[in-house]
Amino acid sequence: RGCPREQVDASPSGAAREEGEASPSRAVTVAFPTLAPVPTRGPRTSGHLNMIAWMFRTVFKLAKNTAIGGLGLAGALLALLVAFQEKLIYVPNAPGLERNYPFDPTKLGLKFEDVWLTTRDKVKIHCWYLPYSAEPSPGIGKEKKSVPTVLWLQENAGNMSYRLLFVKPLLQICRCNVLMVMYRGYGSSEGSPSEQGLRMDADAALEFLEGRDDVDNGNIAVFGRSLGGAVAIDLVARHQDRVRALVVENTFTCIPDMASKMFPFLKAVGMRRNGAMSFLIRNKWDSAGKIGKIRVPILMMASTYDEMVPFQHMQELYRRQKSDECEFFPMRAHHMTAYEEVRHEYWPKLRQFFEKHMEY
Repeated sequence: RGCPREQVDASPSGAAREEGEASPSRAVTVAFPTLAPVPTRGPRTSGHLNMIAWMFRTVFKLAKNTAIGGLGLAGALLALLVAFQEKLIYVPNAPGLERNYPFDPTKLGLKFEDVWLTTRDKVKIHCWYLPYSAEPSPGIGKEKKSVPTVLWLQENAGNMSYRLLFVKPLLQICRCNVLMVMYRGYGSSEGSPSEQGLRMDADAALEFLEGRDDVDNGNIAVFGRSLGGAVAIDLVARHQDRVRALVVENTFTCIPDMASKMFPFLKAVGMRRNGAMSFLIRNKWDSAGKIGKIRVPILMMASTYDEMVPFQHMQELYRRQKSDECEFFPMRAHHMTAYEEVRHEYWPKLRQFFEKHMEY
């Protein structure tokens, strides 16, 4: 899917722009790994949008058939949003895909460790730990500590097997260990997803990394995309003394703002961050309110053609951040696939950021 060619103002506007931008880092040449074929490309956002569209059609038909009119339609949609908001935010079973893992890291020639963690509320969650190794070596847990470790927090739909096409170049190009976390209710993990639950999942993952002999506790980065970016911002805002750097990609300001984007009429009735109706949202994921607490280096990767999260959300997060070092990197790409669409820009930028702020 190609990108439009028209001009786009991709800079973080306002006061943040006036502060000046860091000069470009030195050029980095990377060798892209060959990806083995896998059974499927993974979840796309279209299934999520189709589900939302189905809700619109169903409620509109109900309003029309019962003659309750526009006010009734708005009320019915609001009631559905309140009742089923977890179903809209968390999609463990992406449309057309099974909850189980169709393949594991060995399909892409990667060694890994199957990890089970018990969270503070006694929920067992499933993770994959993938160690970086410049040369093939037998066994797990014998890798050197002289590389960073990335705690990877995924988007809202499907299980972690579909992120392996992203994680393989992350591991090889950026030369890092990677811990992939399967949120509660997703994949083989127990429980049901919620904001409080995912916070505990992220806490358990960070504690696990800190307890490994082959992980340098002072060399951990947290990386999240979309919903995972909100989880990452929350985690680092609470534990930045335990994290060296943060990367967020195509992340929203908060769920109330996203609800207004999906259902435009909600904005008129006060459904926005700190709006009159925001109390109806149980899972707020208020990244806009938390990003200013973070002082560790941040890389913000934002797709200008994002079809799910408006580009302006990432601009707003950039305006609100108060990190000592924050880079805003716009990409002419879409929500889930920037690492493929603009890979010759994406991966060098990510590697530059890690080489600057992490220890090798």
